[in-house]
Amino acid sequence: MTFLDNSKKQFGHLNISATHVELLNSVSSRENSKADFKSFDEVYKTSYSHGLEAIYAIEKVDLKTVRRINDIPKYTERAPIKMPVKASTRPAGQLEFDFGASFNERMDSFVLKEPVNILGLAPHAEKSLIDLRLLTIEDLLKADLKKLIYVKGMGQGHIDEIEYKLKSYVDGISLYACQTFSFKAWLRSLLGVFNRKKVFVALEPYQLAELFTLTPLESVEVRRLTLEKRREWQQEMQPFLLSKQKNVENDLRKMTQVFLKPWMDRRCGFAVGEELMERLKRICEQPLFVSPVIEFISTQYYQGHHPLNVFLLRGDEDMYFSNETVRHSYNRVLNETKSYFYKADLTYTLAELVSFLAREFARKWESYSQKFIEKTIRSSQQFRVRKGACGQLCVTLA
Repeated sequence: MTFLDNSKKQFGHLNISATHVELLNSVSSRENSKADFKSFDEVYKTSYSHGLEAIYAIEKVDLKTVRRINDIPKYTERAPIKMPVKASTRPAGQLEFDFGASFNERMDSFVLKEPVNILGLAPHAEKSLIDLRLLTIEDLLKADLKKLIYVKGMGQGHIDEIEYKLKSYVDGISLYACQTFSFKAWLRSLLGVFNRKKVFVALEPYQLAELFTLTPLESVEVRRLTLEKRREWQQEMQPFLLSKQKNVENDLRKMTQVFLKPWMDRRCGFAVGEELMERLKRICEQPLFVSPVIEFISTQYYQGHHPLNVFLLRGDEDMYFSNETVRHSYNRVLNETKSYFYKADLTYTLAELVSFLAREFARKWESYSQKFIEKTIRSSQQFRVRKGACGQLCVTLA
């Protein structure tokens, strides 16, 4: 509806000429055009925009947030850096109490104690880690290696090399709360800090030299050594080996408490030496290294005696006991059993003899389980347990 129609409708009772109507229409159109008028800035943005205004616009920056150039930290060549410790990767079960390693029968891997020179890093990177007191694999795992960029002489290439070789070395290895014992990692943790060529020569008589990898040039040098030079190097290694005796004793004591004593207690508290060696091979990640390592430790630190003689109670007939109470009980049952063989040709069935001994001890107010009595008889070399003509196991004097 036009302005004229509105005018006629609203002012129909007035006599308005066509000239007045045209004047009113022109005024109305001017008002509408004035309302639609935009500023120059708006017209410029819409009509003459090429889309790059946002890119070239001046960004408003708070100058208080800009860091001063003289605030950059300065580091000397050997300035010690306090490396932040990462969150431990040690598994922790919820609602699980820690009663000690001997109760859980688990212990941390000796890979954590291996020195950093096992990784075969570049000499400068290895020296920088040692200067920062990052001496073992565990130290590297706990450290924030990215902070090494602030150490003079350490570039991103060195950091990448350390991270790559560290990850490759520990990849797929259980490091915490392990149910196995690595004799290979144990020897490396003890001897890895010494000269690799001399350690290689010292371990050759025990077929353990392969534990330490030499470079091709070092291998050629070792192969060209004369017999006298090899003996000289072995003599030079003796003071260094003896300096680790305390570490050897602590490690063996912990290994015995974690893996051997709980196992022996489940088997009446005693076992023969052959059974203990079999147990060590079962818990070892590399069973072939058990006997050579035990021989090396026995020769270097215990004058040829078995290392377990120090940490377990030794009895007759190559028998080992977890504690003095078990050894006393074993000897008590053994002596009582021998009293039943007052004649050399006597024979008892095993079940019958065990029953007799149990009643005899009960009469004297001594309590020994039938399982303990039976194992004592079967383990002792003074008796022979064989299947008799009756079809049952029979016991005779050996």
